[in-house]
Amino acid sequence: MKKKVLLAVLLQVLIAAQAVAHDFEVNGICYRVLSVDEKTAEVVCKGEMDLNTPPKNYSHDVVIPATVDYNNVTFRVVQVGEYAFYHCDELEHVTFPEGLQEICTSAFQECEKLEDVTFPTSLTNIHDRAFASCTQLKNVVIPANIRYMGDYAFEHCDGVETVRLDDSATRLQEGYWGFAFGFPNARSVYLGRNSGGWAKTWDDVDYWCGNGKLEKVEFGPLVTETPWHFLFGECPNLKTLTIGRNIKTIAAGSFAGCVSVKGVEIPASVETIDADAFGGGFWEKEMALEEIIIGGKVGTIGDNAFKCCKNLKRICVKNQIPASLPENAFEAMTYLNATLYVPTDTKETYSNTKYWSNFQNVEEGEIILGIAAPLQDKDADISGVYLPNGQKRDGICRGLNIIRMSNGTTRKVVVR
Repeated sequence: MKKKVLLAVLLQVLIAAQAVAHDFEVNGICYRVLSVDEKTAEVVCKGEMDLNTPPKNYSHDVVIPATVDYNNVTFRVVQVGEYAFYHCDELEHVTFPEGLQEICTSAFQECEKLEDVTFPTSLTNIHDRAFASCTQLKNVVIPANIRYMGDYAFEHCDGVETVRLDDSATRLQEGYWGFAFGFPNARSVYLGRNSGGWAKTWDDVDYWCGNGKLEKVEFGPLVTETPWHFLFGECPNLKTLTIGRNIKTIAAGSFAGCVSVKGVEIPASVETIDADAFGGGFWEKEMALEEIIIGGKVGTIGDNAFKCCKNLKRICVKNQIPASLPENAFEAMTYLNATLYVPTDTKETYSNTKYWSNFQNVEEGEIILGIAAPLQDKDADISGVYLPNGQKRDGICRGLNIIRMSNGTTRKVVVR
């Protein structure tokens, strides 16, 4: 880890030493021509770049234009160059134009008063440390068109409270999440796409793991995998967890040690709940989890998946065929005290299946998170969930739900 940091610092110095002066200046912004043939230009710093005495050359509000005219030629502004706004500690706002494609290495690093950024839909690449140490940023939204995120891109952005990675079917490439983001005070995180940089090793989990202020994590409908070991683990104030409807695997340790989560619904897409997924984490802390709904495709539940979840009161499984699980998937007291809800006509099957047979209280029916009474009917199953306006929902959500049963009856259920 230390070697990586030292190498990164040396690279910064080498790059800075090669920085060149601008070619021309228009309305207080300096540019360098990238291609005369393609008529493209980039925004650069004013004068020679020197990390020892960085120029404080841009301040307050900067509006970068989509095009700029010089010597009767109109150039398209396609990128913000390396170190262009480095250490501009009076810069508060910057407006990016449509047509901008890249924000280069350390372009806005240490802009300590920069409060917000809105990225254009044309932007595809954000390079290493592009916004590192921008401590006044409050919200970060990464649009769907971003293809590459460099290492440490938002390192030490301590003021950010809301992070959103917009929905996209394209996997985000390269830079590891643990290195790309550094939001120790984030309260809400929305992840709308898979990443080639989900944390791969223990060194990569520093920034999310143990976030004491994180309260809400939501995975969008295009995400198919949760992060590797403990990337969101050990977050003591995480209370709201929404698992996307296309996730297939809840990876090992994904939410271990998140002691404040009381209810989790695992969607129908999930096939595997890996070891320690919702367990007590490094320190085997007692979890607040009281109820869980397990979707109908789960075939495997791993070791200690719900270890330390001694407060579990209701477990609803929707699979007609019991999933494979070891005895240590649940605590002994869970088997003795919790109520297991199973699909209609499967009580005998579960009662005769190894380890599922450990549950002393088994009923047929379904539950709704946050509703004390089970939604059960021995002669009917849920056939659909609808909004009050008749629009069909994928599942039971917060607010008013119109629930249609297979026997033709309907129920109104409010989830708060």
